[in-house]
Amino acid sequence: MNKTKKNKKGGNSESIEYGNFVTFNKVKQDEVCAICQEPLKSSEEITNKGIIYQLPCGHQFHNNCLHGWCDINIKRVNKSNEEIKRPTVFKCPVCNQLTLKEHEECQSLTSYIDGSLWKPDREKLATEEYTGIKPEIKPKKKGIFSRFFKGGKTKKNTTKRNKTKKIYNYKLSKKITDGHLKVSNLHSIYYSCYGNKNGIPLLVIHGGPGGMLKQKNSQKYNPKKYFIVLVDQRGCGKSTPFGELQENNTDELVKDFEKLRKHLNIKKWTLCGGSWGSTLSLIYAIRHPSVIRKLFVSGIFLGNNYEVHNVQGGNNGQFGTKAFFPKAYDDYESFIPKKERGNLLKAYMRRFQGKLGKTVKNKAHMKWSLWENTINSVTEKSKKTMKKRLKINNVYKTLSMIECHYFLNNCFIPKNYILKNIHKIKHIPTYIIQGHFDLVCYPINAYMLHKALPKSKLFFTNGGHSLIDTINAKTHYDVMKKYG
Repeated sequence: MNKTKKNKKGGNSESIEYGNFVTFNKVKQDEVCAICQEPLKSSEEITNKGIIYQLPCGHQFHNNCLHGWCDINIKRVNKSNEEIKRPTVFKCPVCNQLTLKEHEECQSLTSYIDGSLWKPDREKLATEEYTGIKPEIKPKKKGIFSRFFKGGKTKKNTTKRNKTKKIYNYKLSKKITDGHLKVSNLHSIYYSCYGNKNGIPLLVIHGGPGGMLKQKNSQKYNPKKYFIVLVDQRGCGKSTPFGELQENNTDELVKDFEKLRKHLNIKKWTLCGGSWGSTLSLIYAIRHPSVIRKLFVSGIFLGNNYEVHNVQGGNNGQFGTKAFFPKAYDDYESFIPKKERGNLLKAYMRRFQGKLGKTVKNKAHMKWSLWENTINSVTEKSKKTMKKRLKINNVYKTLSMIECHYFLNNCFIPKNYILKNIHKIKHIPTYIIQGHFDLVCYPINAYMLHKALPKSKLFFTNGGHSLIDTINAKTHYDVMKKYG
């Protein structure tokens, strides 16, 4: 928009204003042009340098000075015998902040400076040379009778679209062996082995506490390279007795892994564990460092009390996961009467023990497990999908009851045990995968672990807690392939 004002001397002065973007009449006191370093004057005292321009960054210039600068940064393309003026990548001559190509207001400014309003022709300028992107060529539409003229039948488009979706899993391998190992007078743990019987031994440790492993969990590892060992922890999955809490603690679980190693006649093996699996992997490595080849851990859980509070919604329900999943937390909390909500762990355990009947017990199992699964991933999941998955081998019963059992006992881990004893595994190559948006186990845990281990590598992702998130699965796949 052009405006004309009469100055005090009776002459005319021209100023141009483009919204709030460029101001021509306001000049900073005692300011000089950032290009020629000569004094600036208001537009009412126009000099041979021309009117004054002020960019959004605050730097001011004479018209002619900025014109000359822009002239260097403007390409003139002759197309169809018509000169098209267009701005290229151009930033403020002083602060280098503003890219004219990316701002329509700057494009207009450049055109004003150049003397004519630049009106982009999207069809003419949307070329590969201008945008760096090859334009999509749409096939011409043919009439219904075109097949009878100029060559008969029309040729079908033979271009094949790549419909293959990258899945970060290997092909399912045959089971080599499985069985139950008697680890105490009460407990027997179930194990199964896949892949290459002569390959690198690799133990997969599931999360929870109270989770389980299925055959498809072996697909995350190269079956040609590894001898893959899956094991259900005490009371979980196919281990017996199902859901048993007696003699079920962290020390016993770690001892079970060592008994299984000796049973399978393995000298050294690689450990892979996520969440609670990372906790057990690190504790086992601390106590048996000589039998560990490498460690691959994700969603780092160090077993501290504040982490337990976070999973349960936060301290007094004010902070932690409740802040991110308020609706799901309300559903989890409201199942318990108000008078018992002061200690949700004890309230849920009371129901898990069947003191209020089988119906309430079963509902309590599912409420707990749904909350646990909701916070595990940033990927939105329906209740129907989660319930279907949780009912496989009744995992929702063990996940809730065993996890609650461990949480009530601070996971049977001394305060800050892992970081206090981490020096014992400084020599072991450790690879840590952690989601930036992990709301269950905060990324600071992974960072502290990484700083304490000189031979560790830390890989942050834009995922959540679980390997269900595609970005986490991809990173895990790539890290195992490169460093495994």
